[in-house]
Amino acid sequence: MQTRISCPVYPTENPEKIRDALTSLFPNEAITVADLTDHSCLELFLSERKSLNVLRNLIHQLHIIDVVRSILLSKWTGTATSLYLDKQAALIEKIRVVDYPEIRPPLGCITLQFIFHDQSEFNSFIHWFTPPTRDGAIVID
Repeated sequence: MQTRISCPVYPTENPEKIRDALTSLFPNEAITVADLTDHSCLELFLSERKSLNVLRNLIHQLHIIDVVRSILLSKWTGTATSLYLDKQAALIEKIRVVDYPEIRPPLGCITLQFIFHDQSEFNSFIHWFTPPTRDGAIVID
């Protein structure tokens, strides 16, 4: 599995604040800068599940496992899926899932793209990241 995380940084924004927001969600990961025509983009490339532990724990603490699971399943293409987080929420070390990417917040989203080798790798990931729940509690196999 590979995870590509990208976040636009517009000229009116402080790049260090955006970097801090990403670092709070993905500590100890190298962040690169891609220069685009009208703005920059901060990017991270992850290859291990453990790099997603902070985000996973926040999803579980906020009791939004079902929402995130539903989004990841609905966006599954057979090789990849994606998730969008509100960048402004991340700036204050919170997460807010953006359900509809076409209705993005004005300053953009943090985009997570998860790429898998096969269906079984995706199934294993989805079970770990957003396990099935019943009445708000994680269902243990």
